[in-house]
Amino acid sequence: MCGIFVAFNKDGLTQTENQYNDHLKLIHHRGPDSSERFISKEVYMGFNRLKILDLSSNADMPMISNDKRYVLVFNGEIYNYKELKEKILSDYSFKSSSDSEVILAGYQKYGLSFFKKMSGMWALLIYDTLSKKITISRDRLGLKPLYYLKLGSEHYFSSEQKSLINVIQSQNKNLDLNTDYAINYIVRGNCDFKNETFYKDIFLIE
Repeated sequence: MCGIFVAFNKDGLTQTENQYNDHLKLIHHRGPDSSERFISKEVYMGFNRLKILDLSSNADMPMISNDKRYVLVFNGEIYNYKELKEKILSDYSFKSSSDSEVILAGYQKYGLSFFKKMSGMWALLIYDTLSKKITISRDRLGLKPLYYLKLGSEHYFSSEQKSLINVIQSQNKNLDLNTDYAINYIVRGNCDFKNETFYKDIFLIE
C-alpha cells in the first residue's frame, strides 16, 4: 500500500507547494517509509512509499525515466515484472530492482500497449514532461483505488478520498453528498463498479 496525490493544471497550478503537501500528508499512513514530490508549473506529483521490493532510495517515487521525459507514481504490484524486465526490456539501463521502474521502462519503449503486458494490481499516473500530458491506468479489476476531482481547470487524483475532501474544503467549496449513491450502496452494496462515490464531485477512476 502506497499513497498517491497528484494535482494537474495545464494552465498552471493554483495552490502553493505547502498546500499540496498538506493534502499529501493526509495519506501518509499509506506509505510511511518515504515521502517525495515532483513539481513543475503544470503538475504536483506527491508519493508516500511503503517499501516492499527494492528497499533502497533508487526505487523511490516519483520516479523519472532514464531519458528524463516521463515521471511515474505507482501503487500496487506487478507480478510478472522480472519476466518483462528480462525478455523485452533488457536494453534499458535500470537503476533499481523495483517493479515500478519496469513500468517506466516499458511505457517509454511501448507506450500504452505496455499495460496489456502487465499482470498485477495497480493504480498509476505517468506525466510526460514533453507533451505536458498525464496518462492514468488502473488494473483490470480495480483492486487498487484512484479517485479524482476537478475544480475549475485543475484536476486532482488521490489514493484516498480524504485528500480530495481536504482540497474542496481548503477552497471553501461545498462538500455535497451523493444521496443517490448512498441509498444504492445501502440497498445493494458497492457492487456495480460505477465511478460514483458518496460525494458528488469526487469520482473513482474506472
